[in-house]
Amino acid sequence: MIEISSFFLWLVKTFSYIGVFAASLIGTSSIFIPFPLDTIISFSASGLGLNPLLVGIFAGLGASLGEITGYLVGLGSREIIEERKVNKTIGKGAKFLTKLFEKHGFFVLPILAFIPFPFDLVGISAGIGRYDVKKFFLGTFLGRVFRCTLIAYISYIAVPGLLTLLGMV
Repeated sequence: MIEISSFFLWLVKTFSYIGVFAASLIGTSSIFIPFPLDTIISFSASGLGLNPLLVGIFAGLGASLGEITGYLVGLGSREIIEERKVNKTIGKGAKFLTKLFEKHGFFVLPILAFIPFPFDLVGISAGIGRYDVKKFFLGTFLGRVFRCTLIAYISYIAVPGLLTLLGMV
């Protein structure tokens, strides 16, 4: 884990905002990285003195694009489920998710993208339910940008104060 964190921190230090974007994209494209990278990137970037608003936008954009991976996994899974008629319960679940995302998806997605939650499950569910990918991206983008920007501003203010309090500055 430390090596992964070091790599992402190196990306941010080396490539600034593009590094924030890349780290967030890579981190959310994989279910194998079990921590919210956009939060870590936001803290790291803000601690490095980058503009918190730009950090939030770049991290949110990268994270949103990375979440498309989960959506595509769900979309592909739906095709396999239908083709093999794996389980009627899964088919009913897909219908439920389709209705949920059609009715409330755009309002539910930013909230779920904002809270610390294993969002891959939401992306997979949206794909299984064939929720509109553009709406999925936009809802995810709004939630992630808001979350990353909020964290970046909090860290932009808190990190220097904390370092001063600890006598490190």
